[in-house]
Amino acid sequence: MKKLNAKHELEQIKISHIVNLDKIHNKKSATKLLEQVETFVAKNNEDRKLKKMLSNILDIHVYESFKLTTKYLKKCSEQDLIIKFWSNIFESCFGYDKDWCIHWGDTLSTQHKKMSGMNLRLDLRDLISKIGDNDDDDDNNNNNNNDNGGNDDDDAEQQEQEQEPLEAVTGEFGSYNAVTTTKLYKDKLKSVFASKVHLNHIIQQMKYLPVNHIQTIQIPIIQILGMSCYIYSVSIVDKKVYCVQDVCNFVYPRTLPELADKGFEKMVSCIYKVKEMIDNIRDCQQNYSESNDNDISRLYSEKKKKNKKYVNPNEFLSELVSVEEEGQE
Repeated sequence: MKKLNAKHELEQIKISHIVNLDKIHNKKSATKLLEQVETFVAKNNEDRKLKKMLSNILDIHVYESFKLTTKYLKKCSEQDLIIKFWSNIFESCFGYDKDWCIHWGDTLSTQHKKMSGMNLRLDLRDLISKIGDNDDDDDNNNNNNNDNGGNDDDDAEQQEQEQEPLEAVTGEFGSYNAVTTTKLYKDKLKSVFASKVHLNHIIQQMKYLPVNHIQTIQIPIIQILGMSCYIYSVSIVDKKVYCVQDVCNFVYPRTLPELADKGFEKMVSCIYKVKEMIDNIRDCQQNYSESNDNDISRLYSEKKKKNKKYVNPNEFLSELVSVEEEGQE
């Protein structure tokens, strides 16, 4: 597993049509800006996301600023920080998409059976529906199963695999008191292991993925310790060579000067990098899960088919090896 530091340009988030945070000078001005946000009429989901996050953060600064002090944060457990601060941010960013489903609280991946016996329970998992999934599929599949003779078990297993959502994001959290080197690398390693399995599964669903596109598929990892957040990505850079990249990082804005100095905008821009990586996965899934070859041309010349450079999973992917058995991955 390689680690590569790469610069990712962050999208410039514009909130001036809602509020100008650079006008924050004290609690009185913050109160006025909170009132401005609360009276803002959002006309689309993008503005609704920003309004919810701005309202939540400003409300904490105006009426519950004691929660942002080091003394208070040291009393908080990991779950306290998730509930009081982080869940609102991530649910606001991703909750408006019906194809996304965020799972909170030490849950097992749908791909956990492929994790070499390691019990990798994750604090945050984000599942996305496959392109084309709909409720009518169940009825169609039930009708098809009635005509399959003696292959019901095999067909049911294949059908279950095809209907599984894609595990797209992993996340680990730690309390303010758990900001240690041991916690940092232990949680990161767990997320990297799980993300490798998720990446393999996603690529296996894209039977017609061109070789030159495999490096563009990145699985986001969210790691939060206390009030600090790092976002990484896991991708494949060569045959059986996986890469961990630093994408961006931010600190939850705990002071009014941080809000005035675009701390909110940086936070949202960084989180939106996660969405950008997931949108790319969905685009690739839509474009490369089905063949677009000319069947008549293929019959005329098998050579043209051989020249198609699709990803062969056996050449590019490697299974996760348990650290308990081999010492390291």
